[in-house]
Amino acid sequence: MTVPLHEQLREYNRWRRGAEDIASPDPKALGILLDTVADRLELFDKQTDALRDVSQTLAWSAFGERCGFSNQLLPPVLSLNKARDALGMI
Repeated sequence: MTVPLHEQLREYNRWRRGAEDIASPDPKALGILLDTVADRLELFDKQTDALRDVSQTLAWSAFGERCGFSNQLLPPVLSLNKARDALGMI
């Protein structure tokens, strides 16, 4: 069973803060963990931005006004394409 990334980070942080019942982490494994988490955060940011653009476009289409996300409104096709790319959809 694989330990979820957030639990691995919390375990490392407990060790870093001085928990004596936790073994010192392997530097290579820690580096891989940090890179993996950074990659996931980067993807999450892209997905969040793309979904915000879609929400903005849908709100504009439905209500005829910007609804607080951005002053730059993408055309619906570009907005949906950006969301598809960020979400890894075809």
